[in-house]
Amino acid sequence: MNIQTYEERSPLIYDRSGDVHRFALFAPELIDMPFDPRDTYFAQTERIHRYGKNKRLLKVPRIEIIPGARPGTLAWIDWHFVTPDYIYIDFMKVRTDWRRTGAGRQLIEAFYAYVVRPNNIETVHWGKVVSPYAWKIYQHMQRLYPDVHHAGHVDF
Repeated sequence: MNIQTYEERSPLIYDRSGDVHRFALFAPELIDMPFDPRDTYFAQTERIHRYGKNKRLLKVPRIEIIPGARPGTLAWIDWHFVTPDYIYIDFMKVRTDWRRTGAGRQLIEAFYAYVVRPNNIETVHWGKVVSPYAWKIYQHMQRLYPDVHHAGHVDF
């Protein structure tokens, strides 16, 4: 399979930063293959909010549309610069049908090769790592890049 990478501005909105980039793995062969409609962030989904921030029932439910990824996307990372030599990974997602196939590791290795190394990044902050598989990749990258400081914590 011909797997490529692409980089674009993230369609998601984050409170931490307004300038969030997306680095993704893309396979042209998968363009016609539909996403699982329950796979949030790959297929465009809607969330209906029936309660407001004060926990009261809303008169009219509010609909939030969560944009999907580009067709053919296998996995992606949303990240931003904290300082010119410090990156924070906001979110990382692998398509449900591509989990446990090595796509996450391939994504991170490409991310380090195309983003971290060329920009001379000293610190990569992974934030909250919520998957044991992602934590294994985190530990692998610590061994592979000992000169880069890695930060993050387990939440699984």
